[in-house]
Formats: sequence, structure tokens, C-alpha cells
Amino acid sequence: MRIASWRLVLAASLSLVFAACDGTGEASDSLTGDPGRAWPPYPAEVRQPVPDSHPDPNLPPVGVIETDLAAHAGFPATLTFSATDPDSIGLTGSINFGDGSPQFAVYFEGTTVTVTHTFAAPGNYDVVMRVTDGRDESRTVATQAVIPRKVLVVQGYGSESQCPSGAGFANRLDHWLPGLLDSAAIATSTSSDLLYGSYSGRWCDGGDGADGDFAEYSSGETCQGIDDEGGLAERLRAQVDAAAPAKVVIIGHSMGGLAAAYLVGSDPDWARQHIASVVTFDSPLQGVPQVNLTALRIGGGCSFNSKSTQDLSDGNSNLLSVARTAAAIVPFYNLDATDRESVFFLDIRQAVPTDRTHLDGEAIHWQLGASHNGLWNTTPGDLKDGPIIRAAIVCAVELVPGVRCQPPGIES
Repeated sequence: MRIASWRLVLAASLSLVFAACDGTGEASDSLTGDPGRAWPPYPAEVRQPVPDSHPDPNLPPVGVIETDLAAHAGFPATLTFSATDPDSIGLTGSINFGDGSPQFAVYFEGTTVTVTHTFAAPGNYDVVMRVTDGRDESRTVATQAVIPRKVLVVQGYGSESQCPSGAGFANRLDHWLPGLLDSAAIATSTSSDLLYGSYSGRWCDGGDGADGDFAEYSSGETCQGIDDEGGLAERLRAQVDAAAPAKVVIIGHSMGGLAAAYLVGSDPDWARQHIASVVTFDSPLQGVPQVNLTALRIGGGCSFNSKSTQDLSDGNSNLLSVARTAAAIVPFYNLDATDRESVFFLDIRQAVPTDRTHLDGEAIHWQLGASHNGLWNTTPGDLKDGPIIRAAIVCAVELVPGVRCQPPGIES
């Protein structure tokens, strides 16, 4: 560095004060004073390190996210993040899970870090990781985590009444439920997320019937009652257990809904761990007066002395008492296709309506079981509460655990 200007300070010692620099390098100068005040030559030297104008560039790190797409709402999802740095500089990272939770800081001791995160609700989430090296060079990588919800539909007795072409409440489930969930942006990633069960086991076979794990129940077993050995509740429980670790939404029609409610009430702790919510349509949670049991066809060939008949005709039976506790255990929606009153079955009388666009009583119960057109389409002749029932299904399926959803048009 060459001194461009300086001045001499006369004091106990000499000092240089310089105002500007000229170029780079090394230089020396002699200090002399006025006549009579001379010093011998006094070298001054200033050195300045000069940085290399062409250093090796710091390359950004490389990151990869591997997601476990089998994760389910309310249960931990394991995500593996891998990162390397071309310059072998230490790495740190931050993760945004895309669900509104705080950013998560990670530290790489090697090249891989595993993080566990619980997504509270089903959906498709953009997971973003920003990885940074020790010289602040960073790179962002992203992936999508699909968090589906398992849905188990349980049809009631007699839903096969129009086989093979009559569809049935659940029998063409693959025709209406995926579209309904897709329209609400609810994730059911594969057909395996839609499960099927039957109160009576009488599905329409082949043709347009839905694919799924159909439980087989004979009329004789139906007459034994839901809570008997070999009854429906234990078989439904086996289907729910098989779906673990996913929590299952159960949609039940008629006796299928009563079986679902009994299953929840019979083991509350198990139900909270395995069942996200329950929707029942026209399910006799209050029982059925014996005078109406013949018309309801509880089970083919069931006598008035059968377990099924006794369970329903006695409003205080163990079956009904246990089933009615379900609403206090998991989010629970008990709907009726006509007036949404939980005592619907107590009001069933003669069932043949004169105006088929305004069905009521028993007839609408059987249409709900036997025809998908009236309930799931929005065409003329649609059941008047069809949109409300569809909204309830969406509401229950997308439910955040622990938060009760209120579908439009349904009173608390």
C-alpha cells in the first residue's frame, strides 16, 4: 500500500496519519524533518492482505424429501429428509409442513434426518424443506404429503331389494362417494380407503356392484342380535381394526347405523382411538315399537321372540342403551331423510305416499336404502334433504379430531 498523503506529528514519538491509499502492494518511505531537526532515514511500512479475486465458489446443498404416503389424519407421519453439501460444509434446515403448524428446525449430523409430524386433518399438504450450509448457501425442496381418511359404509337390512339394478345405499358406493369427497377436496388416495360392510350381508353381486371387503352375515345371525357372539358389531370392529393406524369414518344406514353406534358405545376408549366420526341415516337408536317390526323386516324370518326383535322393541334394552352413548364418545350425526329427528322410527306408520317427490315415513326409509338416484343426485325428484345428507357426509369425513363439525341445515 503506497501512502498518498501524510503529515508529521511532533510529539514524544513520530506517527503517520494518512488520508488515502494508492493501489495495493508494499512500499516504504523515508521520514525527514526541517533543517536542524533531522532524523536519520526512518522507514515506514504498511501491509494489507489482498483477497484472492477468484475463490472456489460455494455450491448450494442438495436436498431430498421422502414421505410416507400411508400416513393418516390424527396419526404420526414419518418423513425422511436427506441432504448433502458439495463443499462438505455443515447443514441445518427448516421444514414447513403446510398445515399451519410452526416451522420445524432440523440439524444434520450426517446426511439424513427423520422427522415425525402429525397432520390433524386429512388433505393434501405441500411440505417444504429449506436446507442451508455453513456459508449461508441454501436450497429449497418440496413434496406433497397425501393424508387420506378411511370411510366405512354399512348398509342396513333390505338394501338389496332392487338387485341387481337397484343400486342400494352402499352398493354403488364407488359411483357416488369418491366424487362427493373429491368435490370437497377430501383426500382418499386409493379405492382401498373406501370400505364396505352390510347388516344383512345381502349385496348385489357382480355387475355394477362396488368392490370392497364385504362382510357376510346370514339372516340367522341377524336375528341373533347385534351384540351376540357372531353378531355384526364384532365384525365391524374387525374391519375397523384392519384399517389401523387410520381412523375410520363410519356411515351407517338403518340397522347398519345402529350397529355402528353400539360398536362405539361398547368400548369408548377403543372407539376414540380408531373411529373419527359416525353418520347414521334413519337408524333406530330409540328402538322400534313392536307393532311396526313386521313392516321393518328386521331380519328375514326373525320371529317376535328373536333377539333382534326384543332388542328393538324394548326401548331400555342393553343394545339401545349402549348405542345411545355413542354421541358422547365420538363426533356423531344421526340423520333422518325427512325431518332429521332421532325418533323417526317411533313415527313410522303406513308407508305408501301419494306424491313420490315428497316421500315420508317408511317409504322414504326404503328408498334411502334401495335407490342412490334420489339421494345422491341433484335432479328433480331428489329427496328434499339429499343436499343436507351429502353435506353431513362431507362434514364428518373431513372432521378434525376433537372438533365437532356443523353441517349446514342440521340442528345441533
